[in-house]
Amino acid sequence: MFRKILFVITILIIVTSQSFAFDGIRKGFITGFGIGYASGGNPVLKSNDVELSFNGFGGNLFIGYCWDSKNMLLWENIGVLHFSSDRSKGDAMKGINGVTWYHYFKTKARTFFTVVGVGEYVTDLDINNIEYRNSGFGMVVGGGYEFTKQVQFGVYLIGGKSTLDELNNSRNSMIIATISVVIY
Repeated sequence: MFRKILFVITILIIVTSQSFAFDGIRKGFITGFGIGYASGGNPVLKSNDVELSFNGFGGNLFIGYCWDSKNMLLWENIGVLHFSSDRSKGDAMKGINGVTWYHYFKTKARTFFTVVGVGEYVTDLDINNIEYRNSGFGMVVGGGYEFTKQVQFGVYLIGGKSTLDELNNSRNSMIIATISVVIY
């Protein structure tokens, strides 16, 4: 019992000291995640005329480093996930995994930011338990607004090269809007 109480007290001290230690200026190692909505088109699968949806849950997951109060370099995954209750319509994922550079216009919160990046553009489908996967070069551009020191809203335009033959009229770009939590 004593060990449990000591453990809880130690965790509380660490968490509260970390929240008060942040001075509002971006610096050091960071991590975070975001959730939102993504629009990536409704391609049709050639082999069985199944219409897919790349519209739905969008998100990002990142880890990186701020080398000064206005710039940070991240390894980021940004994409859309769509899960269908009907297995014949399948599940779909499309997004980019790569390096992004964020530039903030002020040193503290309540500022606009821009994003540019490059990486691997991935399309992954699961239709009737058959996997279709393709990847190629991709890019991301975007921007947003940092409301508080750890909450920001971003809009990302992602595009890339995908050569998945199964997709007819596939739009290889998408727009994602997320609310992100940044942990310094």
